[in-house]
Amino acid sequence: MNIFKRKGSQKYYVSYYLDGKRIKKSLDTTKKSVALERADAIDKHIFMVKNGLIKPEKKKKKKLTISDLATAYISNVVDKNKKTEGSKDTDRRSISRFVDFIGDNKPIKKITVDDVNDFIDHLENKLGLAETTMHKCSQIIKSVFDYASNPTFKVKYNPFEWAQKVKQLSKKGEKQLPCPWDLVLDAIDQTDNVKDKMFWTLLAYTGMSSIDATRVTPEDFERGYYKRSKTSVRFMIWLHPEIAKYGKAIFGLYQNKNTRDGSARRFKARTGWMLKSVRKTFASTLLTQFESANDAIAFTGHTNIKTLVDHYATIDPEVGKQKLEQMFANA
Repeated sequence: MNIFKRKGSQKYYVSYYLDGKRIKKSLDTTKKSVALERADAIDKHIFMVKNGLIKPEKKKKKKLTISDLATAYISNVVDKNKKTEGSKDTDRRSISRFVDFIGDNKPIKKITVDDVNDFIDHLENKLGLAETTMHKCSQIIKSVFDYASNPTFKVKYNPFEWAQKVKQLSKKGEKQLPCPWDLVLDAIDQTDNVKDKMFWTLLAYTGMSSIDATRVTPEDFERGYYKRSKTSVRFMIWLHPEIAKYGKAIFGLYQNKNTRDGSARRFKARTGWMLKSVRKTFASTLLTQFESANDAIAFTGHTNIKTLVDHYATIDPEVGKQKLEQMFANA
């Protein structure tokens, strides 16, 4: 049994062999006399175990914590997926919020539905997050617990699948009808804010997201397509006369997120709808004009039909009624 100090450390360590393996451990003291006593106690304990005088201590299995799970998920899933850096940051932020709330040393298997419900209350009442943000956050952490079912963690119970607060958020996050086209046009026509008028026009006649609308250029319209900033997917755009009448002034508006958010708030105050719903209005209108979603998708920047149909395109009841009236006009 050898007692020594490691380079850069004032504490004593002991080195010895047990069952053919070399073991090094700290004696947790800077005094040599104390280190000798503790090393001697270890030596006597090993002797008594080897001679059957005492039973060997059973090694306690480490209880994996939420911090262990979060670290593994971020390293093996978030960091390696093909999402944009912004999306990855959103995942990390959501996971960090949950770990901070629960406590990083809490065992995964002891996290309950009540913990999840309390967490949703925390997001709403303490952090003041919007319902859509809370819903997205809960879905991200649900994926973390789905990942915990692998052999490393062996967690069979996902509290995010059963928590009532999460179920309520899921219902609120269900697909909503698009903003009625007449409301969009009225908002554009009636606003006195010229920048809002141009920005909303650009969104209405291209179906772009707010971020893409700040980056599209006249050259993109000349080419006839735009490359989405989020997915790098190309989609077709057309210089509608309502866009063209503003000239170059309609481009490059609201580069700052705060100014975009301000415009969105003004749109909601005027119409009662979220500004991002205008993208749904555009997508839904497309499906009424094309025989196939395969044709319509070329104008939306989506990568698959399912995204377009399941999440963006919802036929407005009035549009459906008009279509039926046209179909049976001669009946």
